[in-house]
Amino acid sequence: MKAQLTLQIYRIIKRLGMTRSAAAKVLGVQQPHVSLLMRNRAGTFSVGRLMEFLTARGHDVEVTVRPTEFIRHKQGRNIPAHKQACGSSKYHVN
Repeated sequence: MKAQLTLQIYRIIKRLGMTRSAAAKVLGVQQPHVSLLMRNRAGTFSVGRLMEFLTARGHDVEVTVRPTEFIRHKQGRNIPAHKQACGSSKYHVN
C-alpha cells in the first residue's frame, strides 16, 4: 500500500511540474524526503502520513475492506480468490 501511495504522490508532483523544493513546502517536509518519495521510497513515512500528503494536494484516499471472495479449488477446497490470481494486488489507490 505504501508503494501505491508513494507512486500517486510522485505522479501528482510530476503532473503539476513542481520542483522538489516546492513540493517539500506544500507537504511540510524537507527536500531530501521529497527526493526519496520521487524515487518510490516511502522511508519512515507511515501509510497515514502518505495519505495526508495526498489530501494536502486535494485528493481523496479510499481504503476498502471487504470479505475475501472464495473460489472452489479443483481439489474441493475453498481458497481465497487473491491466492489464485497471479500478480494481483490486494490494494487499490486512485
